[in-house]
Amino acid sequence: YQRRVHGASKKTDKGITISFSTLLGAAIMNNTFCLAIFLGLVFGKGLVWQFSAETISILVCEIAMCLLAFRTVHPTWTAGIVACIYPISLALVAILEKIGLD
Repeated sequence: YQRRVHGASKKTDKGITISFSTLLGAAIMNNTFCLAIFLGLVFGKGLVWQFSAETISILVCEIAMCLLAFRTVHPTWTAGIVACIYPISLALVAILEKIGLD
């Protein structure tokens, strides 16, 4: 945590890019890990799967974030894309549920 704060406090392009990359990687790994645990519990306990729309939305968000993570420099406009991913994911869930996915 201190390295991220220290890197961002320099307010140089390199420091901010390193901080953003670290946070981006942590978010992607957290989502993937939580989704894997959730899927393991559902299949391990033999529960009924009713979360297709949400799972597809999570995967679409992760793919979008991974594509952003491959950049070596993160300009300011990428923050706008990251901020838009959440409302887009909500809309995607609503659309997928409307067409009949669980």
